[in-house]
Amino acid sequence: MSDLTQKPEWLELIRHQQTMTTFSLPESFRNDPERAQRFSLNAAGLFFDYSKNLLNDASLDKLLALAQAQGLPTAISALRNGSHVNFTEHRPALHHLLRWQDAETLDVTLQPLFAEVSAVKQRLKNISTAVLNGTLRGYTGKPFTDIVHIGIGGSDLGPAMVYQALQ
Repeated sequence: MSDLTQKPEWLELIRHQQTMTTFSLPESFRNDPERAQRFSLNAAGLFFDYSKNLLNDASLDKLLALAQAQGLPTAISALRNGSHVNFTEHRPALHHLLRWQDAETLDVTLQPLFAEVSAVKQRLKNISTAVLNGTLRGYTGKPFTDIVHIGIGGSDLGPAMVYQALQ
């Protein structure tokens, strides 16, 4: 992979940064009543507002050009279609299947994995419900009151999901 800082798109972004030294955020809102709408989006149940950052249309265009030059669309596609993008483990990175909603919209090769992920999520939900309502109990026969999680590092996603499920 080539050095990002040597790409023409990066150098153009650096030049653009120098033109932004006089940028005024309050003035940008006064001059563009639609700024908050144009520089925000809703995705996956989240609202992302980047209107209050020091950027304008040209900034966004240059950032997108850099992403394109770096191959981001191709990398996203590779991630979503199950290509081996985890180079240290020589396998796909399939975290996105945890949040995916509809198997029909997935690459056909990932649909069986989506079914497995969905089944595991349902099992976790069943266990969480049983812990919360007291039907699943500890070895003493008493309901659970605390959970101690001991990990070795790495992804926090699993423990975070368990924590959310048991709140």
